Amino acid sequence: MKPICFYLLFVVQFIFLLEVEAQIKPCLVREVRSESVQKRRLDTAVQPFFYYTTPEMRPYLAQKEAINCYGFLSYISGGYYIINLIFVVDLANTQQLYGVIPKQSELLVLYLDGKYSKLKTANEVVAKFDEATKTFVYEVKYIVPGSQVKNLKTKAIDKVRITWSTGYESYEIFDVNYLIDLFDCIQSYL
Repeated sequence: MKPICFYLLFVVQFIFLLEVEAQIKPCLVREVRSESVQKRRLDTAVQPFFYYTTPEMRPYLAQKEAINCYGFLSYISGGYYIINLIFVVDLANTQQLYGVIPKQSELLVLYLDGKYSKLKTANEVVAKFDEATKTFVYEVKYIVPGSQVKNLKTKAIDKVRITWSTGYESYEIFDVNYLIDLFDCIQSYL
């Protein structure tokens, strides 16, 4: 009887470990060195951040999303962080709806505890049309002020608000630990 109980306990523990391992997100980091600046940059892998389609647009897009946002975190030696967001917009009238992302445009990160962080872009970003996918792509870099690093590393996200040249729009975040996971990933390589 004892060997069977021991074996069953082993199998249950093994299955539990497999389930826990399946929930752990991969942490991939790429190192980039700049010859001219002599700085080391670490980039996490690009991962989906959020998607968005208004109920009014849903009938026209079928199974697709109007906006798919992907993100990754960069760390530059000296303690500087950049949140990189890639917006892929699948709307023919993207430029009329969203315009550009102006220089000094805000990314407002709203936390579950009601507090928030404000990040700004360094440069204006104009959408590029991707012929292959027939989508518009915005690649935006938001500079993380040193005063906001602790919040971004430790607080769960509720929503983000992006400021476009035509106004702003808020997007619900389903992976509340998205930024925490990116910061943890970078920290494991420092």
